[in-house]
Amino acid sequence: MCAVREVCIGLAVAAAWLRPEAPGLRPALSAPRAGKGDMVTSADLQQLCTQAALPFTMRGSDTAMVELEVPGAFQQAAVELQPHRGVVVSVPVLSELPRAPVCEAAVGGFLLRVSGAVRMVRAATGTSRVPVCFEVVRPAIPTPVEIAEAYAALSLAWRWAGREAAVLAVDQRVAELYVRSVAVDVGPSPVEFSTLACGQSPQ
Repeated sequence: MCAVREVCIGLAVAAAWLRPEAPGLRPALSAPRAGKGDMVTSADLQQLCTQAALPFTMRGSDTAMVELEVPGAFQQAAVELQPHRGVVVSVPVLSELPRAPVCEAAVGGFLLRVSGAVRMVRAATGTSRVPVCFEVVRPAIPTPVEIAEAYAALSLAWRWAGREAAVLAVDQRVAELYVRSVAVDVGPSPVEFSTLACGQSPQ
């Protein structure tokens, strides 16, 4: 029922934004937060990972580390309990911010496209652990199946974009070529890096 409630709240917010009303009357774009009855404990986190059949290692009481299915690379996802957000499954994309404005534009546009293509996954910056990551956020208590789906989605997203994003972040020539080649798809002007979610729901 928690997942159904989340979907209903999201649809209501989207519908409100589509109405021809004054912008000031529109609700803020924010994900539903976990209620007191939906809070997840560290014991729940271990049980969720176990029931989802994920090989994990606990890092403290509120974080489980799980190795992603990424051929030829070692990459771990973190399954975390975050205050006011719920369960967040995330994987680092960049360890450092892009070196130049054109690199920011290229990385921002590229990761937004990946977020649109891979179900549940979104790119985020300004998180507590790394400058840029892919994440799946569950405000309410997720099921083991939902945790497994988040794990699979992040594995796919990193396979598609992890290495490519690293190149776009440091190579200005490649970044310029990318921005020019996809300018029509990402909008009338290059997508800015700041348009990624900043460790919270998109505003």
